[in-house]
Amino acid sequence: MNSSKYIRFILVFLLFVVGTIQAQVSKSEDIFSHPFSRAPQLYYYNKDCNCGVQQGSYDSRYKNQSVLSQFTIAARLGMAGLTYQTDFGIMKPGINTGIELTYAMFLNDVVGIRFGLNLAYSSSTFEAINYSDKYTVIDVENDVMDVYYSINKLTERHTQLLVEFPLQLAMRFDPISINVGPKFVIPIVKKYQERLEGVDLRCYYPAYDVEIDQALALATGKNGEIFLSDELVHMPVIWCTLSADFSYNIALKSGNELGIGLYVDYALNNYHVPKTSNLSLLSITDSHAGVPVSRIVSSVLQSNHAASNKQVVTDFGYLCGGFKLSYNIMPN
Repeated sequence: MNSSKYIRFILVFLLFVVGTIQAQVSKSEDIFSHPFSRAPQLYYYNKDCNCGVQQGSYDSRYKNQSVLSQFTIAARLGMAGLTYQTDFGIMKPGINTGIELTYAMFLNDVVGIRFGLNLAYSSSTFEAINYSDKYTVIDVENDVMDVYYSINKLTERHTQLLVEFPLQLAMRFDPISINVGPKFVIPIVKKYQERLEGVDLRCYYPAYDVEIDQALALATGKNGEIFLSDELVHMPVIWCTLSADFSYNIALKSGNELGIGLYVDYALNNYHVPKTSNLSLLSITDSHAGVPVSRIVSSVLQSNHAASNKQVVTDFGYLCGGFKLSYNIMPN
C-alpha cells in the first residue's frame, strides 16, 4: 500500500467521523433519551416536596454540557508478530506491552474523536528447522570453491520500541466504550538477536577433489552454536495500522472509571525487503592463500537463499493484540 492509499484511507475515515458526528448532532434531542446516555438529566422538582424550590425549576448541577471529554491512562499486555512472507521458516509471536495516554472529545455522549501518545514494545521470532544452502564462489586464486552448509535450528528475534499516535473514532454505549481508526506507529529502536544451532559448513574444491574441513580452516566444520545481535537495518519508517479496542467500564466512587478490555492493531502497509548483495545467510571470507578463515552471518531480513535464488524474507507486516486495563478520568 503506497502513500496515496494511506492518504485516501485517512480522508475516508475522517469523512466518516465528521458524518457520524453531524448525524448525532442533528439528533441532539435524543441525547437525553438515549438508554445508555451518561448525559445529566434536567431534574425538575415538585412544589409539594417542601424543598424550597418552585415547580418547574431544576438543579443547575445537572445542567447539560454540549461537549464532554475523557482522559485515559491505560496499560496493555498481549502478543505481537512480524508477519513474514517466506518459504524457509515460520513466525513465532512474542510479547506486546505498552502505556497509553489518550484524550477523547465528545460532541455528545455517544460519539467523539480520540487522540494521544503511546509508548509500546513488541517482539517476534523467525524460526527455521534444518535450514541449508549451497553456492559456488571463486577464491582469490581464481579457483572454484563449492560451499554448502546446514543449520539444525535457526532463530532470529526481532524487537521494536514504538511511539504511537492514535487518531480514532471514540464511541460510548455505557458501560461499553469502543475506539476504532488509524494509528501511526514509529519504530524508534529496532534490533535483532540471531542464534544458529548445529551449524555444519563445508567447502569443496572440485578441481583438486579436496574438501576443506575444520582441520584446515576455522570457518568450516561443525560448530555448536553461533550467536550475534545488531541493529535492524530493514524496517519501515512508520507503520500505519488499523486499530480497535473494546472496554467494559466500571464506575468508581470518585466519578472516574476502571476499564477492562481487548485491543488489536493490524498494519495496513507491508514492508518490502530490499534485495541484498549478501550471497547467503552464512557466507565465508578467505585469506590470501585462498583458505576460508571466517564466517559472515547475516540477518534473515538481509539474506538470500543462493540455491533457490530467493530472498529468505521478501515482505513482512505487523500485528498485535491482547488485554488492556484503563483508568478513565471523567470531567467533574
